[in-house]
Amino acid sequence: MPPPSPDPSPTAPPPGLMPAFVGFPCQATEDLICGWGKCIAGRCGGCQTNLDCKLGGACGWTPIGMACVYGGANIPR
Repeated sequence: MPPPSPDPSPTAPPPGLMPAFVGFPCQATEDLICGWGKCIAGRCGGCQTNLDCKLGGACGWTPIGMACVYGGANIPR
């Protein structure tokens, strides 16, 4: 019996990360509207990783997309 061959049919691409929240317009990371997010390319609040958030914030799931939220235990002591 020959070994199984790879399936020639097309497959769906693997699921990616949940899309980031579009964010709020900003001019600087210190803007009050930014909360836990950094101002990146004129928008703040949305994220893909914790690096997109300010110290003390974390990238987390929300009903509107991935956004910077309070990080809780992630805050260095």
